[in-house]
Amino acid sequence: MLQPRDPDKLESAVEEVIALLGAKEAAHVIGKSPSLIYDAASENSAFMLMEEDRFALDAACFERRGVAPFHRWWGRQLAKHADGSSRECEDLMDALLDVSSAQGRLADTVRHVRHPESDGGHMITPREAIRVKAANKRLRDECDDVDRAVDAALDAVQLVHNFEGRRARERTG
Repeated sequence: MLQPRDPDKLESAVEEVIALLGAKEAAHVIGKSPSLIYDAASENSAFMLMEEDRFALDAACFERRGVAPFHRWWGRQLAKHADGSSRECEDLMDALLDVSSAQGRLADTVRHVRHPESDGGHMITPREAIRVKAANKRLRDECDDVDRAVDAALDAVQLVHNFEGRRARERTG
């Protein structure tokens, strides 16, 4: 049985995924076991979901329930540490939205090529395989953009924190 968690902890987003999809479905989405999903929800476990897994789970939750738990978790983290109007935070939010779009395009592409009335029917043609790989590459590129945007946002927060600390020391010193 899962206990209520601090919403600022990453495990709370995993717990929300379990509530939305169930551990078995979440595990199926990312090709892991349900026990690993429960481990990821535990603050006492060393297991942590990979970024790609978190994006896939967000996409599944969003598709089925209209909610993206990890995306919301990131938003809470940014709101805590930076002014939401800062350029770096806006860039990060844009990058996260681009990832969601790329996930949707990949899911649509896979659905299309698996459809019995697609070019290859039940078989995936080489041309369809190229389309799937291209959509997957776009998703990976968008994930890389998120990494860069996170680094930039965290660097900006650290600069503000360092400046405010130095200014406080100058006033008292």
